[in-house]
Amino acid sequence: MQAPPQRKPFNWTLILSGLTLCVLVVQAFIFYSQYGTLKEQARILRGQQSAMEKQLREMKSGGISQQGIACAAQISAQAARDSATAMKESVTQAKTALKATTDQSRKALEATMEAGRTEQRAYICFFNLDGPGQIKGGEEFSAVVTWLNAGKTPAQGVKTAGYFWVQLPGKPQKPSQIVLSGVSSTSELGSGIRMQSTPRQTYDGAISSTIMSGNVLLCVGATADYDDIFGFRWRAEAIAQFEYTTREWVIVSITRSPYQRPHKG
Repeated sequence: MQAPPQRKPFNWTLILSGLTLCVLVVQAFIFYSQYGTLKEQARILRGQQSAMEKQLREMKSGGISQQGIACAAQISAQAARDSATAMKESVTQAKTALKATTDQSRKALEATMEAGRTEQRAYICFFNLDGPGQIKGGEEFSAVVTWLNAGKTPAQGVKTAGYFWVQLPGKPQKPSQIVLSGVSSTSELGSGIRMQSTPRQTYDGAISSTIMSGNVLLCVGATADYDDIFGFRWRAEAIAQFEYTTREWVIVSITRSPYQRPHKG
């Protein structure tokens, strides 16, 4: 299936990410400047301490009493300790504030990028299911599944398929082992473009008659796996059951789920 030329979307994600990064750089520069100011204050305090020590030596050589020298030394030492404590607290606060700002900026950047991906990525969703109408023993029947890319950008590496199973009446449950059929694939499915897959199956006369009489349910599952333009892989899945009175499919569930990590191949 050939998709029409796609207009390249405006990359808001890159712009918002760049702005957030600029804010982070400015904040880091501010805190780095504050840290430099604190280091300069520490240098001044060390100079003052050296000056006081020199003054004490001069006092001692000038004959001032040992008691006076000791008292002055105690006062100078306490002042130095207080200054060092205040300096340490200031540095700690600056480091804490810088870490908090960095963490907030990183989270804001991640949220911005995720919002951009969500807004711009491909969304393949279930669109329609037709057939089979009549099921006869020994004859092949099929279901035509139509998928639609409702997102803003192309889906890449698209693979769709389906599978059948029968069970007693009740809510259909996906079987533990499935055999895919009607596999269809395309390298790219553009925005607003549809594609189909046609899973097929054959049952013998006994099973076919019980399906058409409503004694057992015929169920079909359909899957679509694809990558978005950001390298993440997704799966959309629909499950339906065959209504033997109207001979139409009734949708039971539609799900969409991401894979755990970016797709690598």
